[in-house]
Amino acid sequence: MATHEDKYNDPRATITGRGILIGVLVVALAMVGAYFSITQRKTRLVETRAFWGDDVITALQLGERVEVERLDIEPSESEEILRTVELTAMPGLGLLRHLLLESGSYDWTTSAKEPIESRWTSDPANGGGDSLQPIRLRFTDPTAKRFETVEFDINLANGWIGDSAQTKSVRLDGHHAPKLRNFFNTVIHSEQKRYDFRE
Repeated sequence: MATHEDKYNDPRATITGRGILIGVLVVALAMVGAYFSITQRKTRLVETRAFWGDDVITALQLGERVEVERLDIEPSESEEILRTVELTAMPGLGLLRHLLLESGSYDWTTSAKEPIESRWTSDPANGGGDSLQPIRLRFTDPTAKRFETVEFDINLANGWIGDSAQTKSVRLDGHHAPKLRNFFNTVIHSEQKRYDFRE
């Protein structure tokens, strides 16, 4: 069977400097495009790390167990209302981690070394204590023990978030606060329904 070597060894086919230049430009453009794609998708941690600290960043990235606890429930209601919800295997947990890690999720002009409770109840836009939807978000690492328990107190009504030790607080920006509220309200409502229909 003929191999038709003339098809592959055509003396008229020459590699020119222009062809090499075009090939190099195509590769360079592909590399630049890949770089910008990666940097745009990469989570920005500079302000977040500076505000929360390395242990909190580790907890948000690697925390094995995640729970949310409702803080607006009286002890007398605890039997009828689900107080703590396990989020560890919950769909959307990765997006929650990303939101809390991403520096662009926060309005850093509101950050201060002030207790969160004093800020979310005194905010005129908050409408006072009536609009509070306080929760506590807890990250633990029982197996690897890479960090101590990390807890955030969050008011879903207006996006204030702070550490449970009441040493610092900041507000989520207007774009991300509703996303966080919708996520937790959906999760809590769904789990409460399952709790109500338990045997």
